[in-house]
Amino acid sequence: MGIVALLTGIYHVSRRKAPRLLSDLVGVPISLGAISAVEARVSEAVKPAVDEAWTRVEGAAVKHTDGTSWLKAGALLALWTIASTAVTVFKIVTDNSRATLEPLYGALRGILVSDRAKALGFWAMERRQICWAHLLRKFVSFAERDGPSAAFGRDLLNYTGILFEYWHDYKAGKLDRATFRAWMAPVRTQVEALLARAAAANIDRVSGSCADILARVELLPQRHDFLDGSARRRLRPRGRARHPRTLWGATRGGVRRRERPLHRSGRRGPDRRNVISYQPLDLFCQVAVCRHALHVARRGPTAQHHP
Repeated sequence: MGIVALLTGIYHVSRRKAPRLLSDLVGVPISLGAISAVEARVSEAVKPAVDEAWTRVEGAAVKHTDGTSWLKAGALLALWTIASTAVTVFKIVTDNSRATLEPLYGALRGILVSDRAKALGFWAMERRQICWAHLLRKFVSFAERDGPSAAFGRDLLNYTGILFEYWHDYKAGKLDRATFRAWMAPVRTQVEALLARAAAANIDRVSGSCADILARVELLPQRHDFLDGSARRRLRPRGRARHPRTLWGATRGGVRRRERPLHRSGRRGPDRRNVISYQPLDLFCQVAVCRHALHVARRGPTAQHHP
């Protein structure tokens, strides 16, 4: 059962291909309907661990968040992640509205690092930071356009490159924090002045974005790890689940079965555990292997793949 959960929930093997793969690898025949039943059972098995993960991420001092959306049978679905240094959680929701997202974050403790999504406006401004990894992608999009926006984009990328260099030197121990902040001050002044000029240039799809960034300049990172794109890196591989073949159904139960195995797969360090390690999942896997071994012993080696 744990292997089924890994195949369809983590590695995105389609539910129709999973039975054939299991038969070829371990000689265990399983129907498409049994795959759904296994997914439901796995979801219930990992529920206590998922609840624990949500509790821990809610109390984290610093957390990163990001989301991605897609259409499923004409209806909007969105996958959101919240990541801390210890745990990562995922939630599939029906839209990206503020009313839908706010309950996911519990008591709103700590610093929230995110993009400039207006739906996250419920978090206190003095406790938010904008991720520079998101700003970098925005500046790249400016630089790739024709006309005056390209010049603004290149200049912003140059300053961002300097910022990244200082940051990596600080993380490597080449700069102390006081020196890092002192060197960053003139860079920030130049970036703000450049954003102001771009906002006043009245360039379509550039000036508005620059004005929005400038309005949130106090949210630009000052204290925490803001260049690592933590939430986006965890979300990207799970985003493949948007494909209809790998989403565990469009029903509420199907979505819940889909999101629960993702939580532990995103854990880091001593808290990281394989889905198979959860009881009773490993027990069922052992039973399946033992049953297959007995079958082969009775029928002979020719029965290994086609009992």
